[in-house]
Amino acid sequence: AARGTFVAVAWAASAGNRTDAFVAVSRDGGRSFAAPIRANDVVGTVRAATESGPRVALGPPPAGRGDPVIVVVWTGREPASTIRRTRSIDGGRRFEPSVTLEGPKAAGNRGWASLSVDERGDVRVLWLDHRGVTPAPAASHQHSPAAPAGSDHQHAGAAPMPAGTSDPEAVRASVARAQQSGLYLASGSGPARELAKGVCYCCKTALAIGAGGLVAAAWRHVYDGNLRDMAFTTSRDGGRTFGAAQRVSADGWAIDGCPEDGPSLALDAKGAVHLAWPTVVKSPAEHKAVFYAASTDGVAVSPRVQVSPRNRSVAHPQIVLTAAGAPVVFWEGTAA
Repeated sequence: AARGTFVAVAWAASAGNRTDAFVAVSRDGGRSFAAPIRANDVVGTVRAATESGPRVALGPPPAGRGDPVIVVVWTGREPASTIRRTRSIDGGRRFEPSVTLEGPKAAGNRGWASLSVDERGDVRVLWLDHRGVTPAPAASHQHSPAAPAGSDHQHAGAAPMPAGTSDPEAVRASVARAQQSGLYLASGSGPARELAKGVCYCCKTALAIGAGGLVAAAWRHVYDGNLRDMAFTTSRDGGRTFGAAQRVSADGWAIDGCPEDGPSLALDAKGAVHLAWPTVVKSPAEHKAVFYAASTDGVAVSPRVQVSPRNRSVAHPQIVLTAAGAPVVFWEGTAA
C-alpha cells in the first residue's frame, strides 16, 4: 500500500508450525525500507495460504502526526479461525493489540480477506465465512487444489462430488453445499454482517472504495450447474446497504472445488467499477486466462476482454488504475 512516498508492505513468514504477519515501511517511495515489525500480537497465530495472506492499507495521518495510519488484517488460528485487525499510528514502529471482526459465536472456518480505508479513516474488511456450514460427522470438504500442510485449510461439509459426474441430483447437492458459505463485511467497529450467500470458498475477495460513499465488493460465486463465476455488488451509502449481486460474466467454468484464484477490482473517479479475474478457457487449448470488464452503473457489465496471452496459463490477477483512470492488469505466470 502506498500514500505519497510512504509505502507499507505486509507478508506472512513461517518457522516450523508457527506463522506471523510482518510489515516493513518505506518513506522514500520504496527505495529503502525499515526493519520488518511483527503485526500480530500473539506469536505464531497467523494462518496464510495461496490467496489468504495478510492485507495492508493506509489511512489519513492521525492528528499531529505525519505518517499515515497503517491497518493490517490477517486470518488467525488460536485455535479457532478468526479475522483479526490491528493498526499502527506511529508509522509502523508499533502495532496496537488486535481485535477480532467475525463476532461472537461465529463457528466454522473463514479467511480470504480484503481491506480498505477511506479518507475519513473508516476501515472496512470483507471475507469469506463458513459459519453457515453444518459439519458432517463422516467427511470433510477439502477444496482442490489442496492447501499447504499446516494451513488449517480444511472445510466442514459433505465430501466432494466425484469428478466427471453428470448426475443432476449430485450436482444440485454439491452446489447446495457450496452455497452455504457466505460473504461477510465489517465496517468500523460495527458488527459483521452477511452480504451474500453462495460464495465459492477459498478464492480471494476484492474490496474498493470511491468518492461519495461508493463501496464495491467482488468474489467468486457458485451458480447453478456448479459454475464458478465472478460476482460483484456496490453500495452508494458507504456500505450501509448494497445492491443485488451482479454476475460479471458467464464463463462456463464448472468445477467441484475452488481454484484459489479470485478477482481484483478498482474504482475510478467517475464511479465505474473495473474488474479483472481468472477463468479457464477451452481455445485454442485449455488454459487459465485473465479477463477484464467494467460497469459504469453497478449493474450492467461490459463484454469480457482477455488481457493475458492466449494459450498460456496465468493466475492471481491484480488491477490498478493510472492517474488518468486507465486500467492496468498484472498477473502471475511462467515465462513462454
